[in-house]
Amino acid sequence: MRAIEGVQNAAWDLTHLSETIRRVNKANNSSIRLLFASFDAGLRRLAELLFTLAADEFSEGVLIDALVPYWNQAHAERIAKSLAELLAHIDDEGRKQRQANSSMSIDEMIWYGEQLLLSAEGLS
Repeated sequence: MRAIEGVQNAAWDLTHLSETIRRVNKANNSSIRLLFASFDAGLRRLAELLFTLAADEFSEGVLIDALVPYWNQAHAERIAKSLAELLAHIDDEGRKQRQANSSMSIDEMIWYGEQLLLSAEGLS
């Protein structure tokens, strides 16, 4: 159950960050200024990382260097590799079409993810 609560918290954090990024992009080149605030120190560090690394300057090496203060080298490399693979396919029309045509609802995806977590809970 603790794993599910952690994922729920992470999902909320990502929603908060996604909305912040959307607003920043919308406000680009305008007089609007936005402030990201959170009592969660980890979320503030992640937000800083998102605004430090521009998408057009992304490289696994730069991301690894940015992650090492928070994760060990092996984990930082694994995270960076996963993100690089996801970013490489972000504009893939096939992926977008598969998502649009998915028969699985958000509630079903949540249930499926929770089942995966529960089956792996206690394993490191």
